[in-house]
Amino acid sequence: MTTPSSLLNSELYSTLHDRQRRNQRMIAKEDQLRARRYGMCEHGRNGRLKYTYNGKILIWCPYSNRAITCWNIPDSERGPEDSGTSHSDPILIQKSRQHALPQAEMAHTLVTLQIRNQKTKWKSHTVLVVDMSGSMRTDDVNGARCRSDGVWTCLAKEFVQKQVEQGKTSLHDLVSVVLMRDTAQVVLECEPMNYVLYNKLVDLREWTNQRPGGHGNYAPALEKAELLLNKNSVGSCAVALFFFSDGRPSDANKHELPAKMGALASRFGRRLIVTCVGMANHQTEDFTILQQMANEAMAYGAIATFHKPSMNADSLSQIISSQVTSSLTSTKTELTNLSTGKSLTVRTDLVRERHNAPDDVAPTDDWRLFNDTSTKYTVNVWTWNPALKGGQGDFGRLIDPRCAACYNVTVLDTTQTAGAADATKGMMCNSCKACFFCWTCVQNRRAGRVHGKPVCHKMATERRQGAFLPLKETCALPSFDVAWKQKCFGEGAERVAFKFRYLDDTGAFTGPNMVAKESRFIDNHGIEAKAAGAYLTTEQHQYHRVFMQTQYLASQFADKFNAALQEWMDHLDEIAVNRIKKYSRASQQQQEEISIFLQQCRYHKERVRRYPRIRFLRPHIFELVDKEQGKTFNVLVEPMIEGTYRKYNSNNGGLLNQPKFESPFLQSGDESINPSLVHMLLGSKQQEPETSVLLGGGAGGLVGRTANAAAGAGAGGHNLGAIEEGDSEEDDDDDDSERETDEYERKRLGTTKNDRHGGGGDKDDPRDFFERLVQEGDWADRKLTNATIPDDDFMQAFSHFSYVRSGSRLIVVDLQGTLQVSSKYGTREFVLTDPAIHKRKKSRRLKDLKFGRTDRGDKGIRDFFSTHTCNDACRLLGVPPQTNKKVQLIP
Repeated sequence: MTTPSSLLNSELYSTLHDRQRRNQRMIAKEDQLRARRYGMCEHGRNGRLKYTYNGKILIWCPYSNRAITCWNIPDSERGPEDSGTSHSDPILIQKSRQHALPQAEMAHTLVTLQIRNQKTKWKSHTVLVVDMSGSMRTDDVNGARCRSDGVWTCLAKEFVQKQVEQGKTSLHDLVSVVLMRDTAQVVLECEPMNYVLYNKLVDLREWTNQRPGGHGNYAPALEKAELLLNKNSVGSCAVALFFFSDGRPSDANKHELPAKMGALASRFGRRLIVTCVGMANHQTEDFTILQQMANEAMAYGAIATFHKPSMNADSLSQIISSQVTSSLTSTKTELTNLSTGKSLTVRTDLVRERHNAPDDVAPTDDWRLFNDTSTKYTVNVWTWNPALKGGQGDFGRLIDPRCAACYNVTVLDTTQTAGAADATKGMMCNSCKACFFCWTCVQNRRAGRVHGKPVCHKMATERRQGAFLPLKETCALPSFDVAWKQKCFGEGAERVAFKFRYLDDTGAFTGPNMVAKESRFIDNHGIEAKAAGAYLTTEQHQYHRVFMQTQYLASQFADKFNAALQEWMDHLDEIAVNRIKKYSRASQQQQEEISIFLQQCRYHKERVRRYPRIRFLRPHIFELVDKEQGKTFNVLVEPMIEGTYRKYNSNNGGLLNQPKFESPFLQSGDESINPSLVHMLLGSKQQEPETSVLLGGGAGGLVGRTANAAAGAGAGGHNLGAIEEGDSEEDDDDDDSERETDEYERKRLGTTKNDRHGGGGDKDDPRDFFERLVQEGDWADRKLTNATIPDDDFMQAFSHFSYVRSGSRLIVVDLQGTLQVSSKYGTREFVLTDPAIHKRKKSRRLKDLKFGRTDRGDKGIRDFFSTHTCNDACRLLGVPPQTNKKVQLIP
């Protein structure tokens, strides 16, 4: 290491005792200068200071500026010679002088007290658990003076300073700090993120404030962290737990620690971010328990990761800046309505079960049973009827084969198509033909009281209008007695999923495994606000309306997508038949050519038959009553998708190379705080010669694309000018693009324009001849390929297909489900659920359709095409990179 000029020019006087000890122990004066400049400082006796640096200890008197004595640390306590301060000088950071003034610290205290009482405005709360056991004094981290110094330095720079400078945080993002030793100590509690907090983390680097020592017990630290995370029970606050340790726990019951972490994650679920970092040599230290803690948190739905950085400060900084802070930002984004910028509140009444937990073979105490006709039962079952409201669709009720008065069964076997009740059980109402009654309720005239003339006439009118679906829809249900598990097994950005089963007459499970879905968020008006006869107008049911409408429209595009693939098979059959008819009296040579041609047809037809089709699930809504609790639930139910569940396509259109999302957190909520305090705490630091060099970098911000760039060409040459209406120049560009694409395909196939019409080209090549023939006329835009098309490419192609077939009015994204064998098509089939639709804001034909919070409008469409590159599946379907064709919108 070279000696800085600042060290050579500095003065450090020595006492006679120090000179003797320095010569005796072979310690250079330069080593003492380095220790005083870079060393970890702690208080000694008689007002002296003790510096530890690079295996040496210096005792210095600040009053006389004299070195009192020095000695070498024993080799058993020193770090390796190829790392730490013996390898490179540490990174020095200094406090912000502007925010170390008394008025800044007073402002921070006032704001902290004010924000602690404004829990509904909290954006996030991060708990930092830092190991401060004796081993954290080890000097083996490049760029840091010891392990603890590396952790505090990276937290101050990357977690606080960087986020404040880039505007990714506000005063309603809070931080707590727990020190882990034999016991746990809370040194910072719910303090807002600003430069004063940065200064406090810088202070924690020095041993004068907190010196590592003792053992590292995980359990007390987890208990303190849990208490801090429970400070705010409002579901609109993102919570995070960062756990830094340099070795195995010292707890006696260390094997219980993963279960403690799992219990914590079970309460918070996806709203909790858990990051465990092992700060030590991984060849000598055992981080099995720490990794199990992260895995257990992930198993209960938390966003959890385990990291093992290399022993240098840069590696730890990268983990904090690129992974930890991005996860926290994503979680805060999920808790924000992208249309209004307002916070969304996650339900806090949920309890989660462990992922991949075995299915129950019979109902247990964790299940709510709705099979008691007097207290807990199913009232109605609804599904989506696209024929209602002029083709826009609305809820349609299934005709219930049970008695409308007592809910006892009147049809013996609902698995068979029945037109009336069983003669021994009951009867159908002859007036409305939409309900049934058992003979007991008919004889005691209870049926008449429940089903009077006004009710009967209303139901008859609704049945004629299509509000009631035929009885054969009901017969597809195994039973009206159901069970609903109280612990959710899955949690997405919008919905939570529970296990749901049908029950037979004995109370045992019957039928297929089902999934019940509810909103993850608390709406302004829940089901408790339901008025009599206004069940379908409640906020919760409106949420299900958006889901079912979105899924139905996506299924319509899926049918068109499947039909487009089927058209290929029909087209290949047609040209094969025409070829046989044309050469019915062909020569032997022509018959050989026809045989080769037919082989090509069969080959490509089989390949198209094996391409995956797409199907979206059809959900139902069960209206359940629990008279014991005085509650009514409406639960969206659909079949459980068996197999490996995957997310093929995100809300941005792709899982990789997604465009950076511009943070919506523009100091919302800070208006209630004194603006002068906000400026004082979050304002940029004054540039000081030493501070600017040591802290590095200037105040930055998120740089967004210009309007022209956002609307420009994305990956794959997709110009989104087609989104705007009435742009003739863009239409011309689309024509040019199509001509260029056709020319590219002709060059790829070795053909020319004359070849497309039978002239020129190599006619002796059966493959070229086949491709020219099958891709003539209306099929010119559809390109067959001999290359294997990956299954996932059909997902991206389907989103592009939906945009083209809707006339550039909307796009279906966020595709998720499994790939299964379909008995309907005799081929593979993507079974999907829970899509998202982005709708153009200027679309007049879709102004009445609502697609919920996941509808990101024009921006969502642009984001898809900025990541989408057309593949062979797109060319197979004939969807061009740019189009000005106005395709009629599917209703």
